[in-house]
Amino acid sequence: MVNVLSSLFTIPTLSPLDALVLFLTAMLAGMFNAIAGGGSFLVFPMLLVLGIPAIAANATSTIGLLFGVLTSAYAYRKHLIDESTSGFTRQDFWGLTIASFIGGIIGSLLLLQLPAKIFTGLVPYLMLMAAALFTLNPTITRWLQSRGNHLRLPFVAAVGLQLIIAIYGGYFGGGASILMLAVMNFMGLHNLNAMNGMKSWLGAVFNSIAIFLFIQAGKIIWLPGLIIAAGSIFGALISATIAQKIPQKVLRFCIVAIAWAMTVYLFWRSWQ
Repeated sequence: MVNVLSSLFTIPTLSPLDALVLFLTAMLAGMFNAIAGGGSFLVFPMLLVLGIPAIAANATSTIGLLFGVLTSAYAYRKHLIDESTSGFTRQDFWGLTIASFIGGIIGSLLLLQLPAKIFTGLVPYLMLMAAALFTLNPTITRWLQSRGNHLRLPFVAAVGLQLIIAIYGGYFGGGASILMLAVMNFMGLHNLNAMNGMKSWLGAVFNSIAIFLFIQAGKIIWLPGLIIAAGSIFGALISATIAQKIPQKVLRFCIVAIAWAMTVYLFWRSWQ
């Protein structure tokens, strides 16, 4: 309880300019997540630049961006209700959901219980893996689509893979959406709207349980978290009118460029 109260009143030194830059960064992240994904490539490194420790930055960016994930899951809900069109059975839904819940607990506990220097040292490599996954996503998707009719994951295998992805999601999470879509494709599913809806739902599950544990541990810094939440919601709202007019290839190029620039910066920073 003391940890929770102390985190509520932990106010970092944020100048008005810092707050504005963080809000604009979160707004872009909200737009990117609504259209092409990859918003975490912006927010997490920005919190590090502002001097927030790595674990607190990870926890704070997670709660700040959760609202966009929940909004996306709600928007896609109708595509998951009808089993005949979504391709997901009740067994699929509950199996993947339970795996995400358990994985979120394990991943977030690993983040909280392991020494902070381990996560700090892993950050550049986690960003590298996430950036590579996002960059290669179109190639991976084409390959999966070419083999989707020939490869069918058994239910138990799909749940096991989702458990691993959720552990990673609770620990860090960058690129988890791409991994979840890959597993669904291997399950023989091809309804992209339903897959996006399920991906958003599962992400909301393991992120929500992780956030609950982060709050209990007092790891969330609320002022930047609220700024990120406001910016990401605003970005998601205006994406319907502004971002959708921008070709998705242009958005992807921007995200990839930012992701690799941030990755290089984090490696440079770790070597100083």
